[in-house]
Amino acid sequence: MTDRVQNTTKATKRAGLARSRRLAGHTQGGLAARLGVDRSTVARWESGEASPGPTLRPKLASTLGITPYELDILLSSGGMDVIGPLRGEMVASIAEPPAAGSAPLWSRGAERTALAMRRRGAGFTQDSLAHEIGVARSTVMRWERGLVVPALPQQRRLARALQITTAELSTLLGVAENAAGSRTESGTDVVEEPNAVGSVLATARVLREEMAALMATGAEDRLSGLEDTVDKLRRAHVRSRAMETVFALVPVLSELRARVRDHHSSRVVRRFQHATAMSATMLADALFRLGKADEARGWHRVARTAADGSGDPQMRAQVRAQQAILTYYTGDLNATIGLTAQAQAIIGDRPSPAAALASAAQARALARMGNCEAAKEMIVDARRRYEQLDEQPGDDVFAFPAKRLFLYLSGALSNLGCVRYAPAVQDKGLRLYAAEPDTFGIDPMLLRFDQAVCMAQAGELGSAAAHASALLTDAEGDGDRLPLALIRAADVATAIEARERSLPDVNELRELIAHLASAPAQDD
Repeated sequence: MTDRVQNTTKATKRAGLARSRRLAGHTQGGLAARLGVDRSTVARWESGEASPGPTLRPKLASTLGITPYELDILLSSGGMDVIGPLRGEMVASIAEPPAAGSAPLWSRGAERTALAMRRRGAGFTQDSLAHEIGVARSTVMRWERGLVVPALPQQRRLARALQITTAELSTLLGVAENAAGSRTESGTDVVEEPNAVGSVLATARVLREEMAALMATGAEDRLSGLEDTVDKLRRAHVRSRAMETVFALVPVLSELRARVRDHHSSRVVRRFQHATAMSATMLADALFRLGKADEARGWHRVARTAADGSGDPQMRAQVRAQQAILTYYTGDLNATIGLTAQAQAIIGDRPSPAAALASAAQARALARMGNCEAAKEMIVDARRRYEQLDEQPGDDVFAFPAKRLFLYLSGALSNLGCVRYAPAVQDKGLRLYAAEPDTFGIDPMLLRFDQAVCMAQAGELGSAAAHASALLTDAEGDGDRLPLALIRAADVATAIEARERSLPDVNELRELIAHLASAPAQDD
């Protein structure tokens, strides 16, 4: 099978909007009551048949606990349409860094995204920042969306509130520093300008003044801040909803893309590329959890390019080992073997979480291909590499703790049909995850699907079908777990059919898979 991920693009056009509603604790009816509309109106928003009017959007965003910018992302093709263009621009920025002495390339939209990111980093909501500087919340919203440029006195108050210099604020706003800090030819202060005119004039000021790249010290200070943000995200990733991860990472990647274009120091650029590789890898994982396999593949390519540019062998191996997870679940086992072999070759025999993950992932893929002896050798190698590691934190997406080792050993042993040893490994893995839960139950769910596969291999066909059906039903409506649950449920059905094709229980399981794949839940 070349692509095992279900294509549900049309049925889940605004699945992110529905997920945000559920995360905020609202049913469709409850949200409708808060907004003063009919339940059917909310249902039509989520299905993509209609969109909320401009007067309702601020209240809708506030009720969902998100920014209007984030709401716009959710309303635009389910929240994914801004990611593809950003990915293409990231590839161009990394693959073709500017020549020394060349003028920095300008990307105004990315900078306004960075303004919202800076506001969150300073601990403000749009409401609290508006109160702090004495403007309406809608004014802050328009600044962040790039619709207007703040007046000069507002820029000074805004810079103080965000704890940045006026020069840094000018960069975030998309105006040249001396233009922002001067008067117009008529002698009046720079004032807010309408959308179209403001965009053109702001860009013209930047081009006219030929805004210089940030000074090396300022660049490294901001880079350190970005690296701290990425480090926090890598530790929050395993406990974050996929769409939360997307919202958190897109502004980070936007700023990384904009800033890597502004700098010519190879040392600084390598640090930007390292942070980009980490961020793009996490974004790819989140997109895959949402069932967006094609977008995930594209971001994995960005991560590989950035990691190779960083020159860090650990990161180069890590991004390949992480991508091997996607290729395994999409059925491209040869690519999984190739990626994990590359990761192992990059690291050699040095202790490395990435190398341990690569060996474990390769063992699972070899077992699925039926290469039993090679799979067993790689299981031994994975355990050897794991034992070389220092204690691994369970909340780091790039670490390889014991619970992840047991997850991969479970997959390898169940693929080998080792019904004598696999159950004990699965039980151990589930105990480890119960002691330190993460990823909203995705990994424990995968272990339980391995249990169902082993039941089928042991001849307990009815129990296997019932176990898989229960897991699939439990994942219904959960955008983070359902895509992988559908893949694994199909694996269980295949294992049952290998022994008995006409079993009624497996027919019911296949029907449930088809139903959930074609009709995502619209809960209330």
